[in-house]
Amino acid sequence: MNTMRQVLCTALCLAGLPIALSAAESAEPAEAAEPVIGLVLPATESDTALARALTDYIPHVMRAHGTPGLALAVGRNGRVIYRAGFGFKDIQNQVPMNPDTTFFTGSMAKAVIATAAMQLVEQKVLELDAPVNQYLQTFQIENPLGGGEVTLRHLLTHRSGLSTNPGGGLTAEPDTAVPLEKYLIEAYENAPELNNAYHGSLLPTWGSPVGEKWAYSNRGTATIGYLVEITNPDGLALEEYLENNIFAPLGMSNTQHPRVLSAAHTRPDLWQRRSYGNTRAGRFLFGDSHKIGDEAPAGGIISTVVDFVRLPMAFMATEAPKGARIASRKTLAAMLEPAFSVGAYDQGLMWKLDRAENGRPFRFWHPGGAPNGHTNVFGGWPELNVATVIHTNSWPISSERYVDIHQVEDFIVRWLGEEETLGKPPEFRTWAWKTSYVLGLLSVEAEAAVAGPRSEFEAYLDTRIERASYAYQNPAVSGLWDESGFRAGVADAFPETGEMTMVRVEELANGAMKISRGDFLEIYERLGGSGSMIPSFWADQR
Repeated sequence: MNTMRQVLCTALCLAGLPIALSAAESAEPAEAAEPVIGLVLPATESDTALARALTDYIPHVMRAHGTPGLALAVGRNGRVIYRAGFGFKDIQNQVPMNPDTTFFTGSMAKAVIATAAMQLVEQKVLELDAPVNQYLQTFQIENPLGGGEVTLRHLLTHRSGLSTNPGGGLTAEPDTAVPLEKYLIEAYENAPELNNAYHGSLLPTWGSPVGEKWAYSNRGTATIGYLVEITNPDGLALEEYLENNIFAPLGMSNTQHPRVLSAAHTRPDLWQRRSYGNTRAGRFLFGDSHKIGDEAPAGGIISTVVDFVRLPMAFMATEAPKGARIASRKTLAAMLEPAFSVGAYDQGLMWKLDRAENGRPFRFWHPGGAPNGHTNVFGGWPELNVATVIHTNSWPISSERYVDIHQVEDFIVRWLGEEETLGKPPEFRTWAWKTSYVLGLLSVEAEAAVAGPRSEFEAYLDTRIERASYAYQNPAVSGLWDESGFRAGVADAFPETGEMTMVRVEELANGAMKISRGDFLEIYERLGGSGSMIPSFWADQR
C-alpha cells in the first residue's frame, strides 16, 4: 500500500467510511474483512509512521497464527494515537472487527479491581497489611494450612494460599450466577457441590500456607471486589463504584462491570457490539458459547480497546486534569513496585512487571482471557510513555496462548527503539518486502556457501526468483513475496568485491542490512530458522 493510499485510508477511517482492499490484499477468507483503522489527529510524524507500520504488519501476524479477529489501541504521551480492527469479530456472519467492538476483558479486569482497592487504601478505608477478616461481617477467611491471617496485600499479590483453580467459578447458564457474597461464603466453606460440578477434578480451596507460595487466584480477586463493595464510604455496589471512581473519571464511556456479564444485565449498546469468541486448534475454529463467571470481579468487564487503554495510560500520566485522577501518583507507583519474582517477571500489586533487562524497557501488564474464546493483553512501558490494549477473539489450545499478541507488542517496542537510535522514524518497508529481503540474504548464503563470485549467482538470478515465486504458489495469497525486496537482499549479501565473505557477514551483523536486527530475527525464526547465518548474531539477541 503506497504512501498516498495510506493517507487516503487514514482520512476515510477518520470519517467513519469503510476501506476497500484489492483482491490481492485480502485473499484468504479469514482476512477478507476490511481493516478499520483510525490514526487520531493531530498526529506527529512518529505516530503516523508507527501506525503505518502496524497496519502493514498485523495482518501477517494474524495470517501466521490463524487469528480470526484482532482489535488494538495504542496510547502515547497521554493520547490514544491509534485504534484499529482487523479480521472478523463474528466469523460465522463475516462481521468485521473494528476499534469500537466490545469484548470481554477476562482477567485484565483484575487490574481495575486492584486499583479500586488501592483507592480505598489511599483513603485509609482499607489497610494493605491488616487482616481482611476485620472488614468481613457475614463470613471469615481462614487458611487451614496456617501461615497467619490473610491480608489485602496477600490477595493483591496472589500469596494468600488459595489454589489456582479451586472448584466453582463458571457456568454456562446465562443468568444463574449467584450473588458474590453468597458465592464466596460457599466457596470458602469449600462446599462439595462446587467441585462435584467438575467431576472432582479441581483443586481444594487452599493449596499452601499464607504467604508461602505464589498461586494465581480468581477467587482472591473476587474477594478483593467484595471488599471494595462492602467498605466503600458511599455504600455503592461494585458496578456503581467502578463506574463513578474509575470509568467516568477516565472517560471510559464504553465500559461496564455488570452484576452478571450477560445480555440481561449488560447495557444493550455494549452487548450488541460484542466480539464473538472462538476456540482455536491450529487453523480450525470452534465458536464458543458465552459463560458466566461467579467470580465476576476477576474477569467480568466488557469494554473496547480504546476505553481500556486509558487505565495503563493513567498509571504513566505525570499529571491529570481535575476530576480525571483515579489515585495519587504515590499510590499508582506503589502498585508497580516489584514484591517478589515469579520466574520470568516480577509481581506487583496485581500487575505483572517485566524487568528492564537485555535492552528491553520496564513494563507493567496483565493478560486476560476466557475459555469462551477471548485472549487479551494490556499494559504500558513508562520509559516509552506508550500503552497498548490488544484483543483477539480466539482461545488457542496451545500453551503459547498469547504469541500473536506478544509479537505485535514486541514489534511496537522494537520500532520505537529503532526510532530512538536513528533519531527519526524508521524508513517504511512492508513486511512482505522485509521477508523477501531476508530470503534474498539466505539465497546467497545457501548458494554461495559464504564464498562465491557474484557473477555466477546473478547468472541465473531471474530463474531463482521465478522458483521462489512458484514456491509460494501465488504471491498475492502468501502476502510475503516482494521481488524488489528479494533483489535488495541479494545485492546486500555481496560487497563491492563481488564475493560474500566473513567480512561481509560481520558487516551485515553490524548494521549493513536494510532492516532492523529484530525484524531479521523474527522473520528468520518464522521461516523456520533455529540459528542465524550470521555467527553469534542470533545468540546475542536472545
